[in-house]
Amino acid sequence: MARLKVDGYQTISAGILDPNQTIVVVVDMVKGFVSEGAMADPEIARIAPEICQLETYFAHHLYFQDWHEADCMEFASFPPHCLAHTTESELLDCFKEDARHQTIIRKNSTNGLLAPAFLDRIDAHVLPWKYFVITGCCTDICVMQFALSLLAYLRQHDLNDKHILVPANCVDTYHQPDLHDAYASNEWALRFMQQAGIQVVSKIELKEI
Repeated sequence: MARLKVDGYQTISAGILDPNQTIVVVVDMVKGFVSEGAMADPEIARIAPEICQLETYFAHHLYFQDWHEADCMEFASFPPHCLAHTTESELLDCFKEDARHQTIIRKNSTNGLLAPAFLDRIDAHVLPWKYFVITGCCTDICVMQFALSLLAYLRQHDLNDKHILVPANCVDTYHQPDLHDAYASNEWALRFMQQAGIQVVSKIELKEI
């Protein structure tokens, strides 16, 4: 669950989402944001089982994987993290087997939509789906940037039959005392996405599988 002072969002049933038209997007659930390195926050690991539960119900998944070279421009704003071909850039172990059978997009910025492997084939990644369930970290950075960019793309092309959902129990952000408060950052990011037109929910209640 995103670290929130108050969870004021509704729970919805997975039954209202057609599994054949739903894709679960997993943003940056890599070791460099959870278990090792300058940007890691072990508390983020708590959302991994919630995401895995969604993946048992919805069969279609897309993973964004933070993947940087040593001279990455992003390191002017953030400490070096998730260097290519290091363990920091690896998906968490609980996702590795599933990811072998799904789509993985490596990204060199905080916005996965701009990753060439996604942007160059954006219609193939977007048009088949009616529901996009966006999960992962960090709520106020990579999750929000992808969600808002995807929403803008849908609106630009009047794709009114498509919907973006963010379940609060499947996103989180890092906490650094006096620098980046996870509770406040989760709160404002979820509210901002909701106000922009994204459906933020407390959780997606799964039916028996």
